[in-house]
Amino acid sequence: MSASPSPSALLCSPPVSIVTYTPIALTRKFSALTPSLASKVEEVMHSQDWVLNQESKLDMGYVSTDSDLLSPMFTPLVKLEIDRESPAFQHAFSTLEEIGLKLQGLNLRLYQTGIATLQATLAPTSEAQLTVCWQKIENRDIEQRLSLILQAAGGVMINVLNTSFDTLSKRCKLLTSELTDSDAVLWTGRCYITRVPESTEEAIQAFTIIHECPPTDYEDNEAFFRSGNCLFLNNDISLSLDNRRVLFLLQHYNAMLYAYQQSMSSAYHQLQSLKALSSSRRRKALEKLIQRMVSIRTLEYIRLEFCDSLRGLQGSRKPLANALIDAWEINAVEDSLLDRAAYINNAISSYENQLNRAINKSIEVILMLIGGISLVDITNNFVAASQSVKHDSTWGIYDIFSLMSSENTVNLALIAVLLMALLFAKNK
Repeated sequence: MSASPSPSALLCSPPVSIVTYTPIALTRKFSALTPSLASKVEEVMHSQDWVLNQESKLDMGYVSTDSDLLSPMFTPLVKLEIDRESPAFQHAFSTLEEIGLKLQGLNLRLYQTGIATLQATLAPTSEAQLTVCWQKIENRDIEQRLSLILQAAGGVMINVLNTSFDTLSKRCKLLTSELTDSDAVLWTGRCYITRVPESTEEAIQAFTIIHECPPTDYEDNEAFFRSGNCLFLNNDISLSLDNRRVLFLLQHYNAMLYAYQQSMSSAYHQLQSLKALSSSRRRKALEKLIQRMVSIRTLEYIRLEFCDSLRGLQGSRKPLANALIDAWEINAVEDSLLDRAAYINNAISSYENQLNRAINKSIEVILMLIGGISLVDITNNFVAASQSVKHDSTWGIYDIFSLMSSENTVNLALIAVLLMALLFAKNK
């Protein structure tokens, strides 16, 4: 009995294209979005030799039903078409042919938050490349290879953006991002586009992309969102503009959540290290940790901004965004981050209370010592004064002190101070 042929052994593999999204977290961000700032950023970016063109912004704001009203935080400062023939990017994508792909387009969205998202459109350009591509898809090699390639491209993007930022810093104020301590390429999300399957074998081949068995029915322009790979069935073998816009929005927000998660992990490790520090060093470390958590508290505001952007989506983009939110479990990630922030804040408050109690105890000891010394000093003053005043028929406190020797008076004062110290220690 002969073995059934693998999908890659089919006589004619279905066409496929891949669109990747690579979020990049930068250490510098922009102040509040204003038309003046946007104009300056656009002008500087457009003058860069790696920028081919600036994309239209007609899809932003309620211009028509084809446009969306996004909050300023989620509105791109610039939308750039990158010159894929630029030597730096050519080198980064030089190994694409090994996995049967060729770069067809490269786009960038830069946001005021310091997050940039690089979109690459890839596709085989020959039957031989198509066969190689499907082989790499089936054996999962393409996922790792694409991640490495886009990691290199993201590194190039960081360098050219920082050069642009150096120019921009002379014209507008750039702030330090609270999302990351160093420029970093976060990940690469992959969207595979292929035609509606024309046979059972072709359906099995297509749905291996998302590690699932094919459903009983599927149709043109149907999307299957998953956490790693997304599958789009489109007979035009292209990712629609609506899908591209929604993916940019969700990748941006997901990148911000990821950056906050990394920041909170760092805060937790700092929290654990406090136990090994002395009181003075612990207070300094706690102050730095509080500053980090102050920036993390902006997470709740960012969540509100994102909700505003979701409400501003129109047409089919709203259900697309909701489907992605469900697939990526964005709501669960948000709740998890808020719970972590609450845990760390509670732990910080506990450490603060411990340090404050220690400080209060030290202050009370100092005050007790000052009181004891004052008591002894007052006693000595009364004894000295009682020797110099005239004692008449009226009895008073000086008469009492005149009947006692200086040594006994001081001894009584010291005994009183000792009793005060014992009472203080017992109460603590």
